[in-house]
Amino acid sequence: MKIYTLLLPILLMLVAGVSAQNEQSDYGRISLLVVQPEYDHIPLEANKYLEDRIRRIVTNHGLADNELSERFVITAKVYTTSKVIVPTTPSRVSLNMEVTLYVGDIVENKIYGTTTIATAGIGTNETKAFIAAFQRIPTDTPDIKEFIKTTKERIAAYYSQTASSIFAEAERLSRNRQYDEAIYRLLLIPDVCAGVYQKAQTMAQQIYFQKIDDDGETLLQQAWSIWSICNDHPSAIRAMTLLMQINVSAACRPRADTLISEIDTKLRAIEQREWEFAMQQYEDELAMRKQKQADKTALWNTAIVAIQNIGVAFGKNRPQNIDKTQIIKSW
Repeated sequence: MKIYTLLLPILLMLVAGVSAQNEQSDYGRISLLVVQPEYDHIPLEANKYLEDRIRRIVTNHGLADNELSERFVITAKVYTTSKVIVPTTPSRVSLNMEVTLYVGDIVENKIYGTTTIATAGIGTNETKAFIAAFQRIPTDTPDIKEFIKTTKERIAAYYSQTASSIFAEAERLSRNRQYDEAIYRLLLIPDVCAGVYQKAQTMAQQIYFQKIDDDGETLLQQAWSIWSICNDHPSAIRAMTLLMQINVSAACRPRADTLISEIDTKLRAIEQREWEFAMQQYEDELAMRKQKQADKTALWNTAIVAIQNIGVAFGKNRPQNIDKTQIIKSW
């Protein structure tokens, strides 16, 4: 199989990774996780509309709803105050209800703020009446603004007060090479915490570069091992697949380039034209990536996205040791 056809998917994957860095993120915002448990008295389909409405309140007020939040959640409880069957053809169901929003810390089981919203809906059945009522929930009343303001202040105070323990835990994790979790812990500190936020960003940056150095060294050693066993095309492709995953800022990058040159030299004599084509694609891609990281500002901008992606990915996949639903239902 031609070398360049094997390398092309790798190159496309790298290009896609660069493009993804341009996506807008919630980096630095206070993060609230929307958790809306299922309740017997709320139709499942309607519950999804309620969850979407809560999410809109979160994002409309400058908060982030993402997997970074491990302890602070926003949820709602619904109390039906009246239900009337309207004798029309067809008959309709009219509901009046109160929806109470809660923001709380599910780790310590503390409620940080509440607000109650009155709403009503009518539909040809109860599910549609619930949906109509949830769709009418406002997102920007004075009470909701005050509710969000209060909870923001309390969450910011929590991170300011616990910052030293977060830093200590991040250092311990990084020493144990648990870089992703260390970065995740630091990303929990929002930008409203001023000084401690800046310290968290600096530490996250340092740990990120430790990670890419460590990962790069591992990839380089694997590539050396593959290539040293057999100097043929399949081995070259396997080695190159690993080498092209090494970050351009990794400390081992020069040694990776040396290995690439060695592979290049040996294979040129075997299949010069195809290999030169693949090498040109690799060199062009590498040059583009290096150019994007040519100065400290660009390097940090790239690192910001990478750091956030690491934190969010860890947040999504971390073990869930807390039964959020049980705690929330007890509020």
